[in-house]
Amino acid sequence: MTWALPAVLLRGKRTGIEFGNGTDIPLMTPVPGGRVHPRLWWRLLLVVPVIAVLWVPWYARITPTLLGVPFFYWYLMAWVPLSAVCSGVVYLKTRDLV
Repeated sequence: MTWALPAVLLRGKRTGIEFGNGTDIPLMTPVPGGRVHPRLWWRLLLVVPVIAVLWVPWYARITPTLLGVPFFYWYLMAWVPLSAVCSGVVYLKTRDLV
């Protein structure tokens, strides 16, 4: 079994760890001019579900209820498919970059 570390933690160092195709692939590949490729900003969409679920004061209440289920529970359960949608969108927008 091979363990891989995110390229961001390696900071360009050659460690001998291979990432899928045998080369170190940075998470944010720069384009000429030192900018980050515009489609890589789609990866920030992955942060939305994390923040929405971890920021408890947004949903730490009982009302409004949905079919008798308190807001706290149905809000968290709604983020399960929403997170999958966010992941799917990011995959579709960035799959040809790696």
